[in-house]
Amino acid sequence: MVSIGNVVNFLGCKAGSQSDIAVNGYSRLKRLFTSNLNYESYDKIVLSAKNKVIGNIPDDMLKAAIKLPEKAKVIKKVQSGFAQAADELNMQDKIMLDELQRNGIPDEKMDFLLKKLITGEVEELKNTMKDILDSFLPEETIQKIHKNAAGKIKEAMADILPEDAEVKLSFLGGGAFGRGYRLEFLDNKGKKIFKDRVMKVYRDSEFFSYLLAEIGLKQIEMLSQMTVDELYSFFMKNNSLFRRAVGNGSEQEIKEYIEMFKTSCENIPSKDELKKGLQIIFDCQDTHGVAAEANSSAYIRNSLGHSLHNTNLNKQDMFDLGHKFSISPYSDDSLPEITKEIDFSKLGIIPTDIEQNASNTVAGRVIDIGGIQKEVEELTDKIIRRYYKQVVNRKTMPEKTDIITRLKQLCENIKTPHRNKIRRAVELAEQKIINDKVS
Repeated sequence: MVSIGNVVNFLGCKAGSQSDIAVNGYSRLKRLFTSNLNYESYDKIVLSAKNKVIGNIPDDMLKAAIKLPEKAKVIKKVQSGFAQAADELNMQDKIMLDELQRNGIPDEKMDFLLKKLITGEVEELKNTMKDILDSFLPEETIQKIHKNAAGKIKEAMADILPEDAEVKLSFLGGGAFGRGYRLEFLDNKGKKIFKDRVMKVYRDSEFFSYLLAEIGLKQIEMLSQMTVDELYSFFMKNNSLFRRAVGNGSEQEIKEYIEMFKTSCENIPSKDELKKGLQIIFDCQDTHGVAAEANSSAYIRNSLGHSLHNTNLNKQDMFDLGHKFSISPYSDDSLPEITKEIDFSKLGIIPTDIEQNASNTVAGRVIDIGGIQKEVEELTDKIIRRYYKQVVNRKTMPEKTDIITRLKQLCENIKTPHRNKIRRAVELAEQKIINDKVS
């Protein structure tokens, strides 16, 4: 069921400026993205950035390009080819939006969808949504777009690919924030020229905000026409999520809640207002989207203090914040064996998507970092984090105790720089040791 709180309060989405956002724009995103994460104003960050690309083309392509006389031009050309392909792939949402605006959702599909939405039948809901989306975008149109995107990449890589080479692009999967595609670079015998890559193309918010506004208003319209007794009977019978939400509330208390819901339905905004609000919610995501994920990737790599090689986190080759895509290695047996497991809690962060979405991990390797939340805000300070890691990275308790003792002695000297930060790092490390024992 649509959250009335979300509908009513959507215009309150975070959009304030951040104190460390430079008025004159950024000469480099790297410094900003490695120092902190979960900024509230990614749109401003991207708009003011002179260079919107973080990272570079994959290493094996880079090695081929730097052998050529005009290496800089070739590298830029390949980057541009990826960008043109991403723009082509994002045409899918534009086509679906046009179709949705022209014809809407068929009544029989909408009725079925609303029933599954209200009863909380998740799998049926997913299948119905897929049928609706498929009706907006025929398979032959999708294949044509895929072919055009692959063609743009091949054309851009002409300087480092044989003339008879093939660039294959295949859909891996996707969600509300992006779609993933496998890229293969093959010679005329089907042998790999470069390692397979994954292109993640981040979606535009306009289509989904329009779709959800269409569904949300229909749902509210349907529910508002039912009496309180009808709604009570319907929800208590058909929706286990609703029953869990109301807990042990009495029938009278639950009906009062439903009455409040019906009253709030009388003040629902128009479709255009709702669409605008939903789009703000999508755009204000501080943990999802190309800028947020580029930020998370850069922050983690910098905070770790060592290479991602042999770790359980896939290295991202590049992010293009302007054309909204990323390039990363395809996770298969060709990647290095995982010998190091990253403990994200030592960085003061929680990768929520890894825990909630199993598809973000392939063969033990995290391929899509997704949403990141700060667990300990103070660990975004590089000095606190440095001394904190000195303690928690030790393998045995005696080693940790020895480091803690030495750091506390250091803090007693008034000439020691950053004494308060070192002291706080020790406190956080001691708390983590206690928490680890409890868990």
